[in-house]
Amino acid sequence: MALVAMLGSSFAWSATVALVIDTQGTSSQRSKARIELLSELVPGSELQLDAAARVVLVHTVTGVEYTLHGPGDFRWTNEGAQSLRGGGRITTREPLGGTLRGVSLRTGRLAQASIAMRGEGRPEALRLTSPVATWLLEMPRVFSWQPGPGALSYRFELTDSRGTPIHVVESLTETRVTLPPALGLEPGRTYAWQVTAHLPTGARLEGWTEFGVAGDSMRASASRAQPPADAGFSDRLLYAALLDTWGLREQADGEWRRLASDRPDEQRIRARAAAP
Repeated sequence: MALVAMLGSSFAWSATVALVIDTQGTSSQRSKARIELLSELVPGSELQLDAAARVVLVHTVTGVEYTLHGPGDFRWTNEGAQSLRGGGRITTREPLGGTLRGVSLRTGRLAQASIAMRGEGRPEALRLTSPVATWLLEMPRVFSWQPGPGALSYRFELTDSRGTPIHVVESLTETRVTLPPALGLEPGRTYAWQVTAHLPTGARLEGWTEFGVAGDSMRASASRAQPPADAGFSDRLLYAALLDTWGLREQADGEWRRLASDRPDEQRIRARAAAP
């Protein structure tokens, strides 16, 4: 059950791509519409900022953050951001305590790039809801799925990476299973779970997925990167993108939903928060 890195063919990563992680005031790319959160800038991109405008960019490989302060014109280059004219200034820092250093940051499902595991589900399959195709910082206790059409009962099976059953429950009528307290899963390992719905017609509907329990190193990295409760929007967005990059998708989902609540007018943030 290997963790698979999947990059969409429509998006080519460049070592100098910048990700827009915050905006304030009026700004735009030359000959284009306004600059949107989660948009990517390639070398040669030029930006125009009005007075009091601010755009925050992060290098998706080095993790260095560039804040552009208007009014002025700027260009994103192989060396980072440059001020062209208009008196604009640039400030830099390493956000999230430098934990982005050396991490090839991906923007997640919005850029057709994600860290995923097998078993994300097929339209005709029984839909499993949690945990699905994700690494988890803590051991899961509750497994849930959507009801099968008219299902009479369900069979739940949790297996290890060798396919050996760990926990099996027959004749379930609820759409969730809680693991017994004595059952522990090993950090750093992947597991699979499957639910079979028994339908009135005698047919069966199945759903299957994988998940992994994070090891000590991943948990420590996520803890170091977590911004404080009073952190700014850009740090929180970076943290969500970092969780996505590490494959901690379910925790990332919660962060994206909170970001969407703070910026309901940002379509890309809303779309990412609603992504399955």
